[in-house]
Amino acid sequence: MYKLGNNILHLDNKLIYGSGVPILTETTLFHMTFENTLTPVVNNTVDNIKFSQNGLIGTSYNTQYKCEGTYSYQGRGWGIGDYWQWLVNTTGFKDLTFSFGSLVTSTAFNNKLDVRVSPDGTNWTTVIANLTYAYAYTCYYKLSDIFPASCNNNATTYIRIYMTDSITPSSYYYIDDVKLIGFK
Repeated sequence: MYKLGNNILHLDNKLIYGSGVPILTETTLFHMTFENTLTPVVNNTVDNIKFSQNGLIGTSYNTQYKCEGTYSYQGRGWGIGDYWQWLVNTTGFKDLTFSFGSLVTSTAFNNKLDVRVSPDGTNWTTVIANLTYAYAYTCYYKLSDIFPASCNNNATTYIRIYMTDSITPSSYYYIDDVKLIGFK
């Protein structure tokens, strides 16, 4: 898949003529499958991906509730301000989007989680607001809006799945198949 201006083109072996506008290539910057490791299976960034968390307990791999493969990653004890975070060097990339699969043990998570991004770890923009889940124990895939331009071509782009409210400490949130896509 390629991007020309603001349009995504599927080439299908057809000759395409441009008017001097560069064609950008879609690239997976990183892909984490959580298959018993926190190391990305794809890493096309300049540096290593730094995955961290704040305030969660019970974090571990899980084989019972997953979206793809054998494992997912779980955490519980979510309170206001808790998060999973990725720190990524996006140098050379633009028009970034973030996607992931997730499951919940309770629909009490509805409207209490956001996905936020920041070019500096201080100024945050919400790219997915108020995550919702119709059913517990069902995998849902989420795709963000395009990140703000300040995250393009940036040595320190932060991505957080962020809790905006508290829920029962025993409720688990699972993530799987996390990807960051950009154009080069």
